[in-house]
This record gives sequence, C-alpha cells and structure tokens, in this order.
Amino acid sequence: MKADYTIVRILIDPERRIPEGGGVLVDSGHILTCAHVVDEAVTDEQVWFDFSHFPECPVLQGREIHRNEKADLAVLEILPGQKLP
Repeated sequence: MKADYTIVRILIDPERRIPEGGGVLVDSGHILTCAHVVDEAVTDEQVWFDFSHFPECPVLQGREIHRNEKADLAVLEILPGQKLP
C-alpha cells in the first residue's frame, strides 16, 4: 500500500514531507507501523510523521516505544504537546 493512502505517513524527510511508509493511529497517543519503516525513518531517536488526509496539519514527532522484530511491527508514542488533526 502506498504511504499516501494511509492515515499516518512516516516521513524519511520531514522538511519535504517525503514518506518512507505508512502507519495506523491506534489512539490519541500511539501509532502502529512496520519496524523496517522506523529503521529507515528514525533520526536522533525521533520519528517524524504527518496525516496524509490533512495537509494543513504540521509535521509531528514521535519516538519508538515497542518493537517486535519477528512480526516487523513497531509502536510509536506521539510526543506530548502536539495537536492531532
């Protein structure tokens, strides 16, 4: 599935909003994505993301809090103080 069709886009280049992959918003503070996507997108332990259907929403930050290598899954925590669309 193309990252532009997902609710959350995990960004490899936050300034130009270039996605590495997609994710799913689990609740107001967590995103589920693929571990291999996080491996490519993480910068200084931060992961940048946006919401593809809300272009006016700023790029937001998160951090990885859980990983299951076998299942290729990672859970991101949305950093406090950021507004979701």
